Amino acid sequence: MLTAVFAFMHSVTGRWVAIANRVPETDLDAFHTAAAAQILTGQSHEVASLREAGIMLIDTPPDLLTERLISEFLSIKARNLM
Repeated sequence: MLTAVFAFMHSVTGRWVAIANRVPETDLDAFHTAAAAQILTGQSHEVASLREAGIMLIDTPPDLLTERLISEFLSIKARNLM
């Protein structure tokens, strides 16, 4: 029996990427940039850990969630994983 967990984080992730990639102009900007980079690094490690544990993740914007879930479901069925 397949156990799968699907997560979507795209809208939040996109915001952190934008903050992490900007050139800071003030000390506060530098703090925000460093914090965003740290959040993204932590998120990457968590995603890798979940995938190593066999959990399937979908990182998608909310407006594409239905389409991506259906596509992933059909892919799982085609591979006889359930």
